[in-house]
Amino acid sequence: MEAPFGDHELTLVAPGYRTLVQAIRVTGNQVLRLELRPL
Repeated sequence: MEAPFGDHELTLVAPGYRTLVQAIRVTGNQVLRLELRPL
C-alpha cells in the first residue's frame, strides 16, 4: 500500500474478524503492521 505523506485513517473489514481502525501518519519510509484478531 502506498499513500501520500500526511495523516490517514485505515479501516480493515474482513468476514469473521472485528473491524480494525488504524490511524497512521505517513512521514517517509514507514512499515505498517496490521493485526487481525478473530471475533
